[in-house]
Amino acid sequence: GDVYKRQTSCDALGVSPSVDALLPGRRWHDALYDALASLLVVRFLVRELKLSGQPLEVFGKALGR
Repeated sequence: GDVYKRQTSCDALGVSPSVDALLPGRRWHDALYDALASLLVVRFLVRELKLSGQPLEVFGKALGR
């Protein structure tokens, strides 16, 4: 399911430890945990793709959407 894709993506990008540190005791399927993980993935992509300060449309185009 989607939660496993999100978890795999977070593990691959190295953001899982940050989510665990910020939300100790919470795990996947917890709404706050999943939301924070998604936010950290977006933040990672914005930094890696050097999209800070760019319009949201640029982010979508960079992801091929």
